[in-house]
Amino acid sequence: MTPAKGTKADIEARAILLALPVSDEWKNIVRDLKLTKVQENELDVTIRHVMADIKKYQAIKRKALPRDLHVAALKRLEKALGRVQSEMARSENLMQHFLSNNTLEFIGKSFTFTAIQKAVTKGIYTIYVDDDIQNRIERNSSMTMADLEESYRNERVVLGYKHGAEILKYFIDVIHADLKSWVELDKLNTGGRPPDIYRQYMIQRLAARSPWIIGKEATTTAKGKFEKLCVAILNGCGFSSRGIEKAIAAVLGKMNGKKGTKRAKRKARSK
Repeated sequence: MTPAKGTKADIEARAILLALPVSDEWKNIVRDLKLTKVQENELDVTIRHVMADIKKYQAIKRKALPRDLHVAALKRLEKALGRVQSEMARSENLMQHFLSNNTLEFIGKSFTFTAIQKAVTKGIYTIYVDDDIQNRIERNSSMTMADLEESYRNERVVLGYKHGAEILKYFIDVIHADLKSWVELDKLNTGGRPPDIYRQYMIQRLAARSPWIIGKEATTTAKGKFEKLCVAILNGCGFSSRGIEKAIAAVLGKMNGKKGTKRAKRKARSK
């Protein structure tokens, strides 16, 4: 039975048939785009990397369980943690009294000083250990991170006895908040035709290497050199070039958005 066009099964099946352009097709692509030998080599390497990445991804996907099973399990976990979080909130003032010493000690040993300070809202002192750590490392250059953690084990155990309940609640709150946000986002997923992620990935990699392949940045210009590059390579490798204008615009939009975010972060750090 042949999968319906545009479905996930169809996209998965087509991905297996993808291949490098045959010899004559490749010569036509190089000639039509007027590529130099260096540009031709750059394009060849880029395509081969993309195809190798897709094959690796496909191998992993074939072994993975269906997404709906993962989603259902995550939602059950989110609900269960929500109930735990609710009960902990109700018993917030009692937990420090009914949690066993073993539990409180384990909590203290399991968290770093930084994590404990984030969790505890009051009554905790700042621990300055930088100089002590430096001295220990100078005396023993082979000291590992595990050795350092063991050196301050007692201090963390004391904090566990004092603030174990608050630390545990913070830990559950953070994990549940993350799971809940994912569940809320999944509710917005109304279905529809799944994107062809393999085609998107090819366009993305061509765009990233565009200055070295065609001598200029990738643009959304209709019938421009980058669009001609994408159409030629997509058709040559077995992808569809239908709706290429929208596909290029979507990929470049995401790439430019990430670049803008990185630039904003760099400016913020330089101030």
